[in-house]
Amino acid sequence: MVSRRARAYGGLVDKIRAGVVQARVKHMDETGLRIGGRLHWLHVVCTNLLTYLWIGKGRGDVMLAARGIVVHDCWTSSFVMPNVAGHGLCCATILRELEGLFQFGQEKWAWNLARGRPLSPDTMRAIADSYDRSVAEGFRYHEALSPLPSKGRRGRTKRHKGYNLLLRLREHRASVLLFSRNPQVPATNNMAELAVRMEKVQQKISGSFRSRQGAINRTLIRTVLATARKQGWNMLETLRTAPEDIVDRLQVDIPVQAPG
Repeated sequence: MVSRRARAYGGLVDKIRAGVVQARVKHMDETGLRIGGRLHWLHVVCTNLLTYLWIGKGRGDVMLAARGIVVHDCWTSSFVMPNVAGHGLCCATILRELEGLFQFGQEKWAWNLARGRPLSPDTMRAIADSYDRSVAEGFRYHEALSPLPSKGRRGRTKRHKGYNLLLRLREHRASVLLFSRNPQVPATNNMAELAVRMEKVQQKISGSFRSRQGAINRTLIRTVLATARKQGWNMLETLRTAPEDIVDRLQVDIPVQAPG
């Protein structure tokens, strides 16, 4: 029964995916998934109206066709999508790291960024300047620290966690501050993180899927039900309705404007 319903949802899921690809702003996340005792990766790309889930070949199996602006957690593979117009980074993740550095490492520069300030058009430049001063202070702090001991002669020099965060803050400055310049871009990636939470609960209860096809069937049905909730549809009615009757009711987000 599950397999038949998953197959029947193929066309509807394709339309959901197409809508997500073209949306102006979307959220991305991924999480580990055990299938047949082996590690796989569940990926999600979602918007205010649509949620698309799929089983990837690896953690870096991102949606290369995506357009518009993508909000994510600074995973390296997320920056290789060729058609994306911009990247927004999840500030909630960065704030947790900054608070940890201040609380456990007593790095005062981190608190300057973690405490935050109210946003308004008149304070955008001041916030950006404060951001730059705090990052510069962080680099001065770490340049004065003794290097971490190295176990061998070869390989990269081991760095402090705070220094690695500073490198990301400097390299991806525009992405971290994008939410302050573009009101369409949220400051967090909570939408995508919530979309994969049910799969994490399932893993804790069941441990793993027995087969890859079983996992795929679940993601197809979950894609439809997660989208149905955002569309305001009744969940049981959605399961009872023929997929071809649902396609025409599907609302999509504002698409990326065509060039010219």
